[in-house]
Amino acid sequence: MLATYRLISKCIVSTRETQADPLIKRTYERSGLMLFLAGVSVGRFARRCNEFVLTADQLESARKLLQTPKTLLREQSEVNRLAVAEPDLLPASESTLDSDLSGNDLMQSADLGKVLHDERLRLPLFLYEFIYPSIMPSVPPPPRDVGKVWLSSVPLQYGSAKFNIPYEATLIAKLPDNPLFGINLPGTPMTFPGAEVSLTLNISGSLRMLASSDDGAPLASRGAVRMICDATIVKFGETSECRILDYQLTFAYHRIPARFDDEFVYLGGCDPAFSNPYAAALETAPPPASPSNPATNPP
Repeated sequence: MLATYRLISKCIVSTRETQADPLIKRTYERSGLMLFLAGVSVGRFARRCNEFVLTADQLESARKLLQTPKTLLREQSEVNRLAVAEPDLLPASESTLDSDLSGNDLMQSADLGKVLHDERLRLPLFLYEFIYPSIMPSVPPPPRDVGKVWLSSVPLQYGSAKFNIPYEATLIAKLPDNPLFGINLPGTPMTFPGAEVSLTLNISGSLRMLASSDDGAPLASRGAVRMICDATIVKFGETSECRILDYQLTFAYHRIPARFDDEFVYLGGCDPAFSNPYAAALETAPPPASPSNPATNPP
């Protein structure tokens, strides 16, 4: 399965290491392309996602070239990433992820054979991988009728801390056969204890995702998420509290008619706006079956 996405997002990030440090606040765009490759191997659902942080001018230049070397996009992306100066919250050049066939048991899988045989090598997803295609929702248990609600979770890491973030998914509608999902992150605090520093991560927000009935990959998605990380520090017998991260993200991505291979990305089939009719479908979709469920109403 191959899919190319146009990603547009805005991030507001506030960080500090200790309460005594000044609060550093930055606002930036995390926009560009996502190249998504997925398939089934040894009973596992493997996917690779390349995210290129690119400006609108760089994208337009690539579209006019008809075929663009991945090396060029990667060089441009790295310059843009370094300009933002938030390495822990921006994508690496490539992410390799893995799960069971239902989308559960998610992990990074650079060397899946070793990971499956040694639990110590099992790594959760990074924060910046949270919105990637096929991460949420997991496949619901049958029956899969409109109005179906189910619970699942995503393993995430921030620094050396590991968390399991719960979410609620709803099958809102089928447009016409493509399933539209709503995902609600309730903001349940999760704590990773440490000898001197314990971290508590709280992720809240919601998103919508329209999936293809042909291959299951997203056609379009949008949402808003807020990630807050608080540190409890015990030093010399004294305890202090500090909010080390406040990460607010609004995003939208949609599939575009572009192909790629190991060397090139082919954007010549895209219009100048990189548009997709399915993106508008998220705006005009019907409300969820349960009006009390906030999952389908991103702020």
